[in-house]
Amino acid sequence: MERFSEVSGKPVVCVETGEEAGIVEAVVCRRENRVSGFLVDIGTIGKKYGFILIEDVLESDSETVKIFNRECILKNRDKVKAYRKNRGWNGLNKKVVTNDGELLGTVKDGVFDTDSGTIAEIELSLGVVEDLRDGRRRFSIGEDTEFSEEIIILKNGGKEQW
Repeated sequence: MERFSEVSGKPVVCVETGEEAGIVEAVVCRRENRVSGFLVDIGTIGKKYGFILIEDVLESDSETVKIFNRECILKNRDKVKAYRKNRGWNGLNKKVVTNDGELLGTVKDGVFDTDSGTIAEIELSLGVVEDLRDGRRRFSIGEDTEFSEEIIILKNGGKEQW
């Protein structure tokens, strides 16, 4: 499991050669509850960005994101441009409520499974003072989670994680 905030900035390493192929700039989500891959700064002239599909990530540890080789980085300009436009998770900064309307907080981070890309948890804030005093709260994302343009609804109050 990886946190969105911890993946950005990690170097991408090719296990075939051991070379660094770029730096993860952003986690990109295709749908509300699924990561599709990583936008990568490859730093080459003319093609600054590439994209790694989540299926091509061999491992993501605390230090690096590992892929087999540079061929795993998509460099098609139109596709990468679309990924850059939609980068990030549009669930960030959304209000989260229960189906009864109780405000649980605002999404500040998420946790996802690097094997499947499924977003498993969201981390919520009620404000700076509350975060410092009580810490941020984490809730599981399940089939009963409802996403809308402006809010996320956790049915049955959600399942809080510690």
